[in-house]
Amino acid sequence: MLLNFVSLSSINLLNLLAPVIVIPWLLHTLGVRQYGVIALHQYLGQFVLMWVDFGFNTWAVNEVAGRAQDRRALAALVGSIYLIKLALCAVVVLALGVLALNPQWVAAAGLNLPLLAAFAALGALNSFYPGWLFQGLERIHALIVPTALARLGTVALVFVLVRQPGDMWAVPVAYLASSVLLDFSAARQLLRSVGWPTLLPWRQMVTVAQHAGQVFGSRLIIMIYVACSPLLVRAAAGAEGVAIYSLCEKAIGLCRVPFDMLANAAYPRLAREYRKTFAQRLLQLQLGAALAVVLLLTAALHFAGPYLLPADWAHAGNYLMLYSLALIPIAAHSFMGTCVLLVHGKRWALSLSIVVGLAAYIVAWSAGGWLWEDPLARVITAMVMVEFGICASRYFHSRKSGLI
Repeated sequence: MLLNFVSLSSINLLNLLAPVIVIPWLLHTLGVRQYGVIALHQYLGQFVLMWVDFGFNTWAVNEVAGRAQDRRALAALVGSIYLIKLALCAVVVLALGVLALNPQWVAAAGLNLPLLAAFAALGALNSFYPGWLFQGLERIHALIVPTALARLGTVALVFVLVRQPGDMWAVPVAYLASSVLLDFSAARQLLRSVGWPTLLPWRQMVTVAQHAGQVFGSRLIIMIYVACSPLLVRAAAGAEGVAIYSLCEKAIGLCRVPFDMLANAAYPRLAREYRKTFAQRLLQLQLGAALAVVLLLTAALHFAGPYLLPADWAHAGNYLMLYSLALIPIAAHSFMGTCVLLVHGKRWALSLSIVVGLAAYIVAWSAGGWLWEDPLARVITAMVMVEFGICASRYFHSRKSGLI
């Protein structure tokens, strides 16, 4: 269990570090505006990833664990999941075809169709990565080396291929090449562990799709949020605003890794024996650590920001300081969602908290005009309020249920 947790955390960290390493190079080589265009299409590729995943990356872990000793049943489950994923990919191809026939829609959204298709393909490829399988089998450590090599390959290809502002096309090529390498390596591990995939009877396959669809439904609002947020940023602040938003999100994503790791580490213990005092202490630890990170990040940006950021982009540090406030509610609601509500099967409360968060977004965006004239500051303020809204809702349900 400990090896599985450490391995999963290491893979998540590797997936976060690679973009953080290449972003400064892309900003320097492509320029802020071109990088903003890349970042916008990357977010839409993330939407495709969530669509094709269809909740399997969460739901299938327990199913795999339950079939770990029955190789034939496991092969049938794996084959059925991949067949469903291929059907979902067909929907993506159909949507891209519709956009190709209506280029005015693409132009109105400020998108580039070849770039969108490339990142959509990247999202689909990443969805075929069988992390859920090896997590259920508790063999996720087998993917650490391939993941590390693939991420290093991404960084190396970006540095080699992206040499001037016109090399924007090389970014998705670098990511696609490393994704193909990673999927090929994972497929070899899959064949060793499971054998050639087969298929379940069609009625059981429909049942599998229905169960995964319930998880997918609870994440549908998040998918819409992931897709719409960068488009809203672009409409409010242009491609440069998307670049700043991407930088802030990557930095906060890296800072939240320790909090997610602690929540994932505590989950098995709380699932076996839930102790309210233990949960309360961990929540206090999460909040204290988050406050310390925010203060340290603010101090670092205030004193070292002028030396770390380009002179014409120094204002990005102010947005990052504003966005860092989201770490406090993130630390709390990631713990309450994973270790409190999920342990007790209160998935409806998780979904409701997201609805509350988006309601807070709408209120903050509407009221932001009274606080900020800068449209990007309004967007980031609204995004911070999403996290506070989610946190407030999960805390309310945790307290009401007597779990904290």
